[in-house]
Amino acid sequence: MIYLCPNNESLEYAPPVIASLLADAPGAAKIVVQYAYSPYLLNKATGNVIDCGGGVCVLPVDRNIGPLYYRLQYLDANGLVLATSDMQTL
Repeated sequence: MIYLCPNNESLEYAPPVIASLLADAPGAAKIVVQYAYSPYLLNKATGNVIDCGGGVCVLPVDRNIGPLYYRLQYLDANGLVLATSDMQTL
């Protein structure tokens, strides 16, 4: 077992903020973000989804691990997917 302790946590860990607009997809009620450290995992059913509501959220990931891949999904009021963005990288 190894314990890693940061020297300065606020400088070493800065979670990314994703901001998007509901207006990008007509009829969208909320936005969710799928994310993974591997682009292949975005096509799998994983638990790496966060609800951004109106479009701004903080992803609970450490960007020091490696590149982060994500895509946005625009949902209607019933939770049905209206649109999905292309895969993007942080």
